[in-house]
Formats: sequence, C-alpha cells, structure tokens
Amino acid sequence: MALYNLLLVILLVLLSPYWLFKIIFSAKWRVGFSQRLGFNLPVSKLPVIWMHAASVGEVRIAAGLVKAFKQKKPEQEFVLSVITATGLATANRELAGQATVLLAPLDAPGVVNRFIKSLRPQVLALVETELWPNLIATAAQQGVKLAIINGRLSDRNFPKYRKFRNLFRSVLTNINVACVQDETDRERFAELGVPPDRIQVCSSLKYDLSTVNSPVPCGNYREFGLEETDLVWTAGSTRYGEEEILIQAFCNLKKEFPGLKLILAPRHLERLTEIEKLLTANKIKYVRKTTLPDSPKGFDCLLLDKMGELTQAYSVSTVVFVGGSLVNFGGQNIIEPAALSKPVLFGPYMSNFKETASFLLSEKAALQVDDAADLEKQLGSLLRDPVRASQLGENARAGLRKKQGALLKNMQALEGLLSHDKTA
Repeated sequence: MALYNLLLVILLVLLSPYWLFKIIFSAKWRVGFSQRLGFNLPVSKLPVIWMHAASVGEVRIAAGLVKAFKQKKPEQEFVLSVITATGLATANRELAGQATVLLAPLDAPGVVNRFIKSLRPQVLALVETELWPNLIATAAQQGVKLAIINGRLSDRNFPKYRKFRNLFRSVLTNINVACVQDETDRERFAELGVPPDRIQVCSSLKYDLSTVNSPVPCGNYREFGLEETDLVWTAGSTRYGEEEILIQAFCNLKKEFPGLKLILAPRHLERLTEIEKLLTANKIKYVRKTTLPDSPKGFDCLLLDKMGELTQAYSVSTVVFVGGSLVNFGGQNIIEPAALSKPVLFGPYMSNFKETASFLLSEKAALQVDDAADLEKQLGSLLRDPVRASQLGENARAGLRKKQGALLKNMQALEGLLSHDKTA
C-alpha cells in the first residue's frame, strides 16, 4: 500500500497543473472536483448502502439493484457514486428520488475518510471491477461491510490486475461477500485475494434486468422516421475501425434490398463528425436523430446522436449488430437486443462478454461473424430469411430466461451484511 500511495501522490502532482487550469476556467469542474476530494458531501442520518460504479453499464446494474431493493425495503437509504460524466447523468436520470448520486472519491486515504464520515455507510458495494485499494482498506478499517456486486474480471482486465496481485491481496481479504458472474470470475477473484469461501457464483444481473419477463415492446417506429414494414439494421455501440466496414456492407446490401435502413449508434458521441465524413464519402443520405423532425423526409442512415436511445432503436430493428467486436475492443452488451427477441450478430472479439456470447451461440440464439465479408454474408442471409431471423430472436429471449436469478442472490448478499451488522 505504501508504494501504491507514493505513486498516487506522484500522479496527483503531475496532474495538478491540468486540474488547476480546469478549476479556474470551468465552474462545473470546480463543483465536481471538490466533491471528488470529499467536500460538499451530504451528511447521512440513516444507515446507508453505498454503491460504487464506474460508468453507464455499471450504473444501470446498480440502479436495477437499488430499485428492486427499495421495492422490498422502501426505507433503505442508498448512495451511488460514479466516475464518469455520462455515468453521473445516467444515475441522476435512473435514480431520481431513490438514491443520492455523487461523483466518486479520489482513491486517497484522507479523501475516502471524508466520504465515510459524511455518508456513514453500513455496507459498501463495489459494482463489477471497481477495486480501489484505499477505498476498500479505509472502509474496512472504519468497520464498513464490503461486497462485490455482479463481479467480473474480463480476459482483457484480469492480466492487468494480476500484475499487482500483491497489492490486491492485501486489501481484498477484507471483502465480506463477492457475488460473481461465473466460475472463471470465481477463480480470478480468489487469485487476487478474495477468500474463496466468501465468493458466490450468481450469474449476471444483466439477465434479470433485461426485459425478458415483459411483453416484447412494439417499437415507436415514427419516432425514428420509420414505417413498421421497413427493413432496419441497427449497428449499436460501434467503435473506431468498425463504421467503415459496416458502411461498406450496408452499401453492398442496399443493391439487393433497396429499402434497407441503417441505424448507426457509435459508442462515443464525440466521434459523430468523423462518422458523418464516412457517410458523406460513401454518398449515403443520413440524418442525425435529434434533427429528424426538421429533416427532409427520406434517409438511408439514421445516426443516433443522443445517449439513452439505443434500446429503443433495437426495438424497431429487423436485425442487430453489436459493436466493439469486429475490432478488438472486447465487445459490448448483447443482452439488450436479445431480450427484445432480435436476431443478434457480433464479431470475433467478445472477451468482455465471453460467457454470454458462448451461451447465446449454444442456444442457437445469435450469430458470430469472422470478418467484414462474413458479416455481409450473414446479414444478407437473415434479411432473405425472416423466418430464420425470427427464430433466432425467439431462441435468444427464451435462452436469457434460463440465466436469471442473480438479482435475488445479490440482494440476499446485501441483506445478509445488513443483518450481520445489526447483530454484531
């Protein structure tokens, strides 16, 4: 820990000129930074469960758990801390009136101490891979019970954590319970130092928080400038290096399917201008979603330029491709479109969602493509055979139901820590 904190001090010193510049010229940054240092925090009067998430995906997991918990115990107080601006916006939208939302503390002992003294949590629940050494160690020293919720260590991230396993072993022995997604995660968390008898394999909360137990929603086609009879291919959460491939496949497929529409949803909205140049270079008529009401009628590609609309886009789709998988970014969430009974395709790089991808493939509920040529081939096959496409979607929805149960197990783990605290 001493070496970690020394390196942390060096990093803070190196970053201080940048931070000072941002604080001077950005009022929003001043407020956010003071909170990250543990100032201007709310003072809790009731016992609190503090959940700590990184960004949008983890925030949605935490929000689903908070909502389910409060249905059972409305009086339970929650705090959710997040790292990114998009995570903060998502948390405020998802949990308005149900939890206090804060920016996460810098992982320094004094800062974490200020958070704990203000929030007075009974339980600190770390979502997925939010393993911050000072946060964990300081909370344990202050008598806070520690949980890992929906824990996972991906093929990409685990080697990075393993390089510092001596550091993590010194703090992860303090974890009281770890709810992890599969057997591989159990082995990896144990190797990092979580006591094996405190690890539970619970599946992923994303299965429970999907819409598989609700009627399949009828998408709002008009909101997307579409007719219900349109052929629509949505490419969601695309990353750098993928859009050019997807656009070329779309241009080729348009020759056979002239009415085909593409909804393109980049993972990072700051890349919109770059993608627009690609669309223009390929002579594709496109509009941004936010300008749709004022745009001339008729387009070939709809570019999503606002957060929070991807699930709705999936609901109006004939077929879905999930990005971050044709290039080596580890893939993105394939559960959302599968839960909507959509035929789902993804590329060869799915290390972040390896277990889910393998499961859906085993259920004949998705298609994995090897490269650009295979993507175009498989898409064309599904567009030509709507019966097969529909069967893939039905298999996906049915398969997801088999994987549910994590929500109850994660809730029980938190409840166990609360009851243990009362009897301690």
